[in-house]
Amino acid sequence: MCGNYWKFSWDRGQVSGLDVRRDRFVRVFQLLVGIVGIGSALWYIPHLFHHNLFVTLGLFVLAVALEAIPVPLGQVVSSLLYALPIGALVVYGQSEAVWLMVAAAVFGTMLSPEKSRWQTVVFNAGQYVLSVLVMARVYDAIVQSTEPLLNWLVFAGLLAGAAVFIVVNHLFIQVYHAMRGVFSVREMFYTLAVDSVYMLLSLPFAFLMIGIATSNQLLALVAILPLVLLSQMLRLHRRTSFIQSIHDATAQLTSEFDIERIVGVAATTAAKLTYADAVMVLALDEEDEALYPILVYPSESEQDFNKDRFYRQSGGVIWQVIDEEGWSYVPDVRKDERVRSDGITARVPYLSMAIFPMRSRGNAKGALVCYAHGPYAFGELTKEIRTLASQVGVLVDNAKLYQELQRQSWRDAATGLYNYRYFYQELSSRLMTSRYTGEPLSVVVVDVDYFKKFNDTYGHLAGDAVLRSLAVVLTSEAGEGAVVARYGGEEFAMVLPLAPEQALNIVERVRNSISRHVVTFEGLDIHGITVSSGIAGFPQDGDSDRDILLKADSAMYWGAKQRGRNRTALYTPDFDAQLFVDSLTGLYTYHFVAIQVRESLLQGPQTWGVLCLDMARFTDVNAAFGFETGNRILQEISVLIRESVRDQELICRYGGDQFLVLLRDVAEEEVTSVGGRIDRMLSTHHFQSLPNIALALRVRYQSRVLTDVDNVETVFAHISKMFSSLKTNVSDARGAG
Repeated sequence: MCGNYWKFSWDRGQVSGLDVRRDRFVRVFQLLVGIVGIGSALWYIPHLFHHNLFVTLGLFVLAVALEAIPVPLGQVVSSLLYALPIGALVVYGQSEAVWLMVAAAVFGTMLSPEKSRWQTVVFNAGQYVLSVLVMARVYDAIVQSTEPLLNWLVFAGLLAGAAVFIVVNHLFIQVYHAMRGVFSVREMFYTLAVDSVYMLLSLPFAFLMIGIATSNQLLALVAILPLVLLSQMLRLHRRTSFIQSIHDATAQLTSEFDIERIVGVAATTAAKLTYADAVMVLALDEEDEALYPILVYPSESEQDFNKDRFYRQSGGVIWQVIDEEGWSYVPDVRKDERVRSDGITARVPYLSMAIFPMRSRGNAKGALVCYAHGPYAFGELTKEIRTLASQVGVLVDNAKLYQELQRQSWRDAATGLYNYRYFYQELSSRLMTSRYTGEPLSVVVVDVDYFKKFNDTYGHLAGDAVLRSLAVVLTSEAGEGAVVARYGGEEFAMVLPLAPEQALNIVERVRNSISRHVVTFEGLDIHGITVSSGIAGFPQDGDSDRDILLKADSAMYWGAKQRGRNRTALYTPDFDAQLFVDSLTGLYTYHFVAIQVRESLLQGPQTWGVLCLDMARFTDVNAAFGFETGNRILQEISVLIRESVRDQELICRYGGDQFLVLLRDVAEEEVTSVGGRIDRMLSTHHFQSLPNIALALRVRYQSRVLTDVDNVETVFAHISKMFSSLKTNVSDARGAG
């Protein structure tokens, strides 16, 4: 393990002494088995070439080929070599059976992709020879004659000899494992079962070889050629399946942007394919030049690893692999100087590790590291995990980019707060959680009082500065667990994990802080800022996110804004009717229309037709005939406007004598047509002011189509400008009278 990523620490010098003694005994055992085995094989040299030289060479070539093509089955890698010593023992004698195993151990290992130390090669040759000799003794004890080559005694002798061969072979291997301290009963039975399967798979070819030898011993070698092809096919199939598993794992993640899920699938796949005991995925913090773990699989192995950051200056094999091309396999961490000693325990829980850098667009993004308890635990196919690591690097990089873009799309550019789209999603999610847990939840709507005066007095840039500054106050005062968002032009919204009565204390603290707050803009101190707020709670005030939000809005507008401003109101049912309908005209309230447009825009960018209506010189009507008459005429005007448009359009009283009509998904011609129709209807209508006096009124209006609108602020910013234009630039107004 590299750096400080081992949980415990140990002293390399002390443990090295133990390891040196153990390695010394292991090497002595390996050499002893090798010397005894190869020494026994020397006894058979005089009898080695008593047959056709081409037969002997053919046996050697086939043995080397089979040994050089290991066939993995699960975690165990073996070969189909067993057919040759069995068949050779019956057909050609012990000398060929013994020496073809020596050739396989020496030259087959040299050609195999799995490289071994020379001590291991000598050990393998020796234990192969001894296993063949024991097999020969058992076979000879059962079979008294070699004529004919195939009879029931030969079959019985071969089966018994094959069983003994496997047992003796595994006896040497398990003793070797025990001396290395990696013996496992479970693995012993597993590898024994695998080799038994390979033995059973090889026996038919051995019997075929013996059958053909009854007529031609040279031709008998041909019976083994299909076994070589079968080995290669099985090997290719295993490699293809390995790569296919990696491809399947990455394919299912191509549209995934959850980093935790991406690395989770990658770690699970790597552990499954390599049989690693633990897999850790490390992310790279390029700014701090540090690695930090983002996942350890399986979760119960997390205790073996330190979650602290691992800095570049600490060095180690992981950083070395990240800084270089390719991957690295450390078969025994105790013997690799690149592995730092200040992190490995005296128990040494993981002795093998394979490091695969995760890269994207040519840059390192982290590493995927596989660990195994025993040394030399990973096989040849482990290197294919580099493909998985590379793909994961790209996927994680894309996920980070996506999440960053998503975070930006959730943020309001002017204030840095969440926008209303994110607010709706988070409110819905938290409401579901509260419904499940029974925890209270409050929604707060905050509106800046007289915000228009800041824009009119100091300019829109100053107004933006006020909003940004208030966003900081709201965020700092709302407390942990709160969601603060910009809800509209000068409106903010909050979700608090509190009951409304508790939320009231927070909101009052916010209101008081804002009332004392001073915003500095271009040398000017802007003060006197106040806000009106409304609070509604779950579950007492509503059961759905939309319902609670509307009621918080209602409390803000009717409970705070309409009752003097600079106050906070808790929702009461008395506010419901006032929220939706203007009490004088029976049209929608402007506030309700704004909510409807905002919710509609959650579906995506839209086209809205805007029609702004202003009754010309209506103040003269109030002055001449009184407000009672003026109100009655406004009611008549509302009825005429409603009759001029379709039922599904949004119509509201915008101000005292101003009306707003919003039409969704319309063309310019339709908006103009509706404006002209209302103009004609109002201009030709006679409004009764007194029993013997009828008034003719004129309307000024402007129309516009807003295309690809994606936020409510854009819509109502245009509406505000259009009404301002009607008031201040009467000469340019269409239809002015």
